[in-house]
Amino acid sequence: MRNNIKGVSYMVKFAHSASPHPRSASAGKWVVWVALMMLLAGVAILVFSFFSHDAANPACRCILCEFNHVPQDGELVYNRYLPVISMVWVAFMILLVYMMRRYMNKR
Repeated sequence: MRNNIKGVSYMVKFAHSASPHPRSASAGKWVVWVALMMLLAGVAILVFSFFSHDAANPACRCILCEFNHVPQDGELVYNRYLPVISMVWVAFMILLVYMMRRYMNKR
């Protein structure tokens, strides 16, 4: 915007102190909270499974038995804890990226 006062041209700069995306900060907090809850829930499931191991039961399906199972010839193996382990890794990576970005922004 140009103002012309007595033949002198002045440039007026409009500056806004508010961020252009005010919701991005709150959205980042929600992502961190969701990732933290996913991490805690996933770790709780894995720890519960670890402590529910029953060595006397051949049909035990805890995390130890799932990982130590040797498949027979032609047997398809599905680890039912794989989605939980993946959820824990994704949540850990989200939190790690958030912490690194926060550290780098402070510098």
